[in-house]
Amino acid sequence: MKKYGTLIFLLTVIIPLHGIELSGAEFGLGFHPEYTRSFHYSWDFFAFGRLELNDSFFLGAGIAAGKTWDVFDIDAYAFTEFAFPFFRKYLPVNVKFSYIYNGLPAYQTHIHTLLPVFSVNWRWLGFSAGETLRFTCFGGGPAIFEPILAYSVYVSPFNSPGADIRISLANFDDFTANNLGSYFFALNSRFAVGSFVSISSELKVAVSGNVGRITSVYGISVKQGIVFRW
Repeated sequence: MKKYGTLIFLLTVIIPLHGIELSGAEFGLGFHPEYTRSFHYSWDFFAFGRLELNDSFFLGAGIAAGKTWDVFDIDAYAFTEFAFPFFRKYLPVNVKFSYIYNGLPAYQTHIHTLLPVFSVNWRWLGFSAGETLRFTCFGGGPAIFEPILAYSVYVSPFNSPGADIRISLANFDDFTANNLGSYFFALNSRFAVGSFVSISSELKVAVSGNVGRITSVYGISVKQGIVFRW
């Protein structure tokens, strides 16, 4: 485990910071309403930022706050990501390490997640696999540890500099990391409305699992936002 952690640290921190150069940045904010069978209606306002260094190293963070049912919730994440430049032409491999926090303070529920993921991202298709290392605290008690397989796959049927449409299946995103059988289907789009501004949207259908041939749908959400990139 120590050797694996040292490799991730070298690839995502030490190597990219030699000769640093800012090659891109973006900032986004938006509104995220959601309805689930568990909590009924919930909503969040969210904001995020991302820096691109040397065309291969990325830093990002985000925060969301609102209400789940009738109580305050807060979610946050931070990540580092490194793209291997010598593979980029034929096999664009990335390694990403994220920290995710999900909290319901009124219920003294706090979830801390570490998420190392390897990804292959072509223009029209991509997939990711990793390990969700989740620590959950209820009511001030000891943390419960759960290691869970993390996975995602996407196709991008329309992809251009001014517009991008993506369809994905995954059990994690920037703000959440679900169980193995709790996954979602998402339709994402981003359309440029100027040189530095884009409108983003996401329609997500969440699934709680399958029994036989029956799929249990437990939630639907719509996320709308604006992204500034320079």
